[in-house]
Amino acid sequence: MAKVNKKKADGTTLIRSIKLIVKLLGMHGQVPADFLSDPAWGSPTTVRRLLKVLNSAWESERGELLFEFVNAAGTAWTQGEDRFIRLRDGAVRFAHTSNLAVIPAYMQLLRLLQGTFLEQDFQTLYDQGRQNLSKKERLYLDRSSRKFYNIIKGAKDYSQQSEQVKQVYKGLLQEKVLSVTRRKSDGTEAKENLLPLSILLFQGGLYLLANSPDHPDARPKSYRIETLIEVICTRKKFRYPANFDPSAFFKDTFGIFQGESTKIYKVEIEILSPDIVEYLRARRWTANDEYIERAGKTFLRMQVNNLTEVASWVLSFGPSIRVVAPKELRDRVRTSLSDAASNY
Repeated sequence: MAKVNKKKADGTTLIRSIKLIVKLLGMHGQVPADFLSDPAWGSPTTVRRLLKVLNSAWESERGELLFEFVNAAGTAWTQGEDRFIRLRDGAVRFAHTSNLAVIPAYMQLLRLLQGTFLEQDFQTLYDQGRQNLSKKERLYLDRSSRKFYNIIKGAKDYSQQSEQVKQVYKGLLQEKVLSVTRRKSDGTEAKENLLPLSILLFQGGLYLLANSPDHPDARPKSYRIETLIEVICTRKKFRYPANFDPSAFFKDTFGIFQGESTKIYKVEIEILSPDIVEYLRARRWTANDEYIERAGKTFLRMQVNNLTEVASWVLSFGPSIRVVAPKELRDRVRTSLSDAASNY
């Protein structure tokens, strides 16, 4: 399946990609170019970039284009042709019927949105478009939907928070201030205004990355969607930061949480069990993973700006790995193991 981006794609990009791809089911997998002027998809420039990124990723993996752009006469344009965005004639369509399989694959990625307005929105588009396909294409699509499955054990349930998700999504796309009431970790409630930057998908959960208009110089924070008791998309617009890039923002994070300061920790892990070397190497833990061999042993090095999630990760491997540095991480792991042992 084509990746939306070779870097970490944020949830907003993924959601917009799925809606765009599902929309292409209509009219036998073809939509007129003028639908791209609909503000629901973002600006024409955003849509053009999204189409080209999806096309490029698909071509690099499959050796063929995912979409092709045709003019009013039915002549296909080349991938590099951008004029279709500014035309009222012409269409965007799947380059090959087999590419319809990308639809159920993408929809599986957001199964955690079951019960929310987004799932209903996707399903409505899917059902409407499916009726416009030929019998052969419908059969192909139905079979494809069983060939992709996203296992989301432990994923959070947002079926009772459809309205909160809807308001967050609305404020994000329309670049409007959100008035939220959220539940804090101590159980109390707090009301504040937020400037939404990205919807994040992380380990079966949704997060809102946002700035505070009351603290414009502070770093953006991640808020768990399930902690948002009430969300109101206000009429007040804000200027989305032109230089904001979620992939750059999370470059030095191990998971989703940022450090309170700009301090960077240089972490070194010794892999004690040969059985998990391949497992670790096959996954990307940070944007700067480095494996080195020293005296017949394998070590993993990384740079992070917060040790909380790293400590939990280290503990999950038990005796199979050992923290070499920094001392702060060793102390955290040692304390956690001691506290856990005292429970037995």
